[in-house]
Amino acid sequence: MFLVILFGFFLVISDASFFRPHEAHVQISNDIGHGIELIVHCKSGDDDLGEQKLQYQGTWGFRFRPNIWGTTLFFCSFKWQDQFLYFNVFDWNRDFKDYFEFLYSIVPTNPCKYNVGTNKYDICYEWNK
Repeated sequence: MFLVILFGFFLVISDASFFRPHEAHVQISNDIGHGIELIVHCKSGDDDLGEQKLQYQGTWGFRFRPNIWGTTLFFCSFKWQDQFLYFNVFDWNRDFKDYFEFLYSIVPTNPCKYNVGTNKYDICYEWNK
């Protein structure tokens, strides 16, 4: 019995990839407006991906594996001109059922996610409060 418990403990702390969900990919596109630079800064509880500067229609993305506990959250700040807003680009509770491909178009009114059913960025969210 002790060996079974010990084996289970080592599996959990090793974060073995065969027990983890598929890799997720987030891509962000600057669709704010012609000539407007978008500054994106994404973080999770464990990772700070640094500040990225995107020219109009420029893209940037990152990949990660959600944790086995289903608590992964990546949030980003978005700065342009006189705006400074936040949005959760990956929230396990909201996104676990999707295809682990999260393509966002950032427009002045809100972040919009690509919809594979319509081939458009028409799943739009509110900015974080």
